[in-house]
Amino acid sequence: MYRSKKLILRALCDADIDSILEMRTDITGIKAAGGLPFASNEYGIRNWITNLYPKNNPTTITLAVTEAETGDFVGYASALNISYLNRNAHVGFFFHKNGQGKGYFKETQIIFYAYLFQEINLHKVYSYALEYNEFVIAVDKKIGFKEEGVMQEHIYQGGEYHNAIMLGLTAKDFYILHKIKDIIIT
Repeated sequence: MYRSKKLILRALCDADIDSILEMRTDITGIKAAGGLPFASNEYGIRNWITNLYPKNNPTTITLAVTEAETGDFVGYASALNISYLNRNAHVGFFFHKNGQGKGYFKETQIIFYAYLFQEINLHKVYSYALEYNEFVIAVDKKIGFKEEGVMQEHIYQGGEYHNAIMLGLTAKDFYILHKIKDIIIT
């Protein structure tokens, strides 16, 4: 699909199930992503992967992130609530502990957004980050996201409500900041 020097985006497959199951039982990772603390099992993950790829205009696109050199699964990128009329989608990323701290987050964002803007013809992607997740907010802003507002007490975690920062990125702003010559379409 899309690749850079270090990473490849591809469809999820059964070989990814164990890594995804491990990710979805990591409460710290789930909280950082603003996820829900519900238990997962192999059957649930397999069913989720099976239903990810419908034949016509999906409203969700989720792709595995793998290391180009080793092929090792390091996480996944998702575009949710895709609106083909408005040409926008909510984006999110979730990395396995083996893919954290290696600079993959920013690189994955660049590859994934290039895919969404070039192949899916989206005009804008948007995201939210919990206000205490300063790392994600900082990386999003380096990519070109602009803060668009605050959703007050939007996410419930650990017995309390947390604000979420809304961030948006247009294709035009993305291409002003990023030269995508190093991304290969396969």
